Amino acid sequence: MDNLLLGSRWFAEGVTRLGDHLYQLTWQTGTIFKWLIKPDYTLVAAGSSQGPLTDGWGLASDGSSLLATDSSAFIYFINPSTMKETKRIQVTDGGVPIKWLNEIEVIEGELWGNIWQTECLARINMTTGMVTHWVMMHGLMQGLRSRFPTNAGMDVLNGIAYDKDKKRLFVTGKKWPKIFEVSLQPLE
Repeated sequence: MDNLLLGSRWFAEGVTRLGDHLYQLTWQTGTIFKWLIKPDYTLVAAGSSQGPLTDGWGLASDGSSLLATDSSAFIYFINPSTMKETKRIQVTDGGVPIKWLNEIEVIEGELWGNIWQTECLARINMTTGMVTHWVMMHGLMQGLRSRFPTNAGMDVLNGIAYDKDKKRLFVTGKKWPKIFEVSLQPLE
């Protein structure tokens, strides 16, 4: 993959692949950049559009739509051809809206998202918006800080990735020196 610089005007936040394109969402502008992935995995700029958000945080794909967050309790479904919003769902747990949705990832038909400034992930039904499970990641950042005390820039949990071929879940955070493979265990 190429290393691409957008320039100081944009701060890249979410990125996702849909077909043979990468889509990249920007913070505080909501601009969505589109990149063609060539067979040798180099990227070619394929345009940019103003999406429906003014503040982009997370971006994922369900295989046909782009899904985006803006720190609210809503998930926005976006048509990748027109960059227009086609649907919006509110994320709730027990009827209470869950705001500060940040990084998101579609994992086996379910939307996973981290909640900004927390160490937990919400597993979200993409039809109803209801949280079906919580994944607690407590202590992960504290452990990192004790192992890497000189990394003062380390910030919030903010990265979710899934290897669908090997069914592996990975998490990381802003300026974290490590990426973690996560194995889920039920709470007792």
